[in-house]
Amino acid sequence: MTFRDQLQSLLTSPQARGILENLLAGMISFGQNDYVIATKHFRHIIQEIVTNPELLEKWDILYIIINSFILAKDYQTALAITDAALNQPTTAKDELYNKRGIIFYRIKKLSKAIEAFKAALVLSPDNLLFMENLADVYLKLH
Repeated sequence: MTFRDQLQSLLTSPQARGILENLLAGMISFGQNDYVIATKHFRHIIQEIVTNPELLEKWDILYIIINSFILAKDYQTALAITDAALNQPTTAKDELYNKRGIIFYRIKKLSKAIEAFKAALVLSPDNLLFMENLADVYLKLH
C-alpha cells in the first residue's frame, strides 16, 4: 500500500479531517527538515494514531512521527510514542523495538538499547539493519 493509499484510507475515520490536516502539515515540515515544527503538528494526533489499530498498522506514518521526535531530540516523547504503540496490537513490533533501541542509543542508555535491538531481532532474526544497530552498540561499548 502506497503512502497516498494510506492517507486516503484515513478519510474513512470520523476524526479524519483534524488528523489529516495535522498529519499533512507535519509531513510537509518533516520533508523540509523542520522537525520541531513537524512534532508540533504530530503532537495533536499521537493519541489517535497510537490507539487506533487501523492507523497503527500504517507503519510509514508512525515511522515518520517517531523519527520527527528523534530528529528534534525529543527522545522522551519518541520513547513514549514507541512504548504506547508497543502496548497495542500491531504487526510492526520489530520496527518499534528497533526504534526504541535507537532512542536508547541516542541517550546513551546502551544496555537498554541492546535489550531493544535483541527484542527486535527475536521477532525478525534475519533483519540486517537490526543486526547492524546491535553491532554498533557493542562497538560503542568496546
